[in-house]
Amino acid sequence: MSKCRDVLNKVLRALGPVKSTFYFPVKTAVLPDYYRVITKPIFLQDVESRLNDGTYTQPQVGAAGVGCVSEQNCVAASLLGEEHGAGDR
Repeated sequence: MSKCRDVLNKVLRALGPVKSTFYFPVKTAVLPDYYRVITKPIFLQDVESRLNDGTYTQPQVGAAGVGCVSEQNCVAASLLGEEHGAGDR
């Protein structure tokens, strides 16, 4: 699983200043409907923790976790756009 940790670390470095967008839970003050839409949220912080504590025992599971983070952030961006009228253009 060390290769998974290496990949995660590269992703976190590549994200740079926007890392927190993917790493920490979404704040309901910013996106009040997020947890209504995303019923099983996962963030890179969760993926990292699960890699470290042995919850993920197969690389495919860790990769799936990262994929979910990406998908959920697309939903978050869509919700944020709707709240700020981006869909009205």
